[in-house]
Amino acid sequence: WATLPSRLRIPRRRWAGGRGGRCMMPAAAGSRSPSARRSASAYRRVNAAGSSFLDVCASPGGKTTQIAAGASGNGLIVAGDISEKRVDFLRTNCLSQGVSNVEIVRYNAEIELPFAHSVFDHVLVDAPCSGTGTIRHNPEIRYRLAPEDFAGLAARQMSILGTASAVVAPGGKLIYSTCSLEIEENETVIESFLAAEREFSLERPAVPDELITEEGYARTYPPRDNMDGF
Repeated sequence: WATLPSRLRIPRRRWAGGRGGRCMMPAAAGSRSPSARRSASAYRRVNAAGSSFLDVCASPGGKTTQIAAGASGNGLIVAGDISEKRVDFLRTNCLSQGVSNVEIVRYNAEIELPFAHSVFDHVLVDAPCSGTGTIRHNPEIRYRLAPEDFAGLAARQMSILGTASAVVAPGGKLIYSTCSLEIEENETVIESFLAAEREFSLERPAVPDELITEEGYARTYPPRDNMDGF
């Protein structure tokens, strides 16, 4: 990550700064599917002049490349993932789509992120999940999941949200999404996070009204929307 601007770099365990006035946006997201294209439109605002965007769990890179393709050119886009394999896949996808304005980083988002505190205007956490929203394309999911798995997934998602929230700038946005249909991985995680992080507040996602639930979350359902569930 030597190419990152110096304002983003910081040695481990030396974070500092305030976190007031930030918003959390629960939004539908995914890879290159109709729902991903729709959710990417909710992120277009990150392309404002001089803004910074971090895709925390970025591989394979569908949302990262859509954001980068529409960027104004003077903003900062950073994307990363946990393993060398996933980072290489992310880099390959960016190159294959002609995207050159993304800084790619490897890290373990469950532990900490290698960035200064409060530096990104927009942070996207498309968290690792059960994938039940994609079960029509991945039917094997139903055979490998057990009821007790959801608690572990939710704990992992909370850990990633915790590290991601630390790098959101004052007045910035933290966007959370999964490709899961399970409340335990979505609404419950968001509500637990907001209860623990009082400086964040819920904001309505910029998606069509028909995708917004009574509680203010964005939701897609395969039978209703003819797309994967998020």
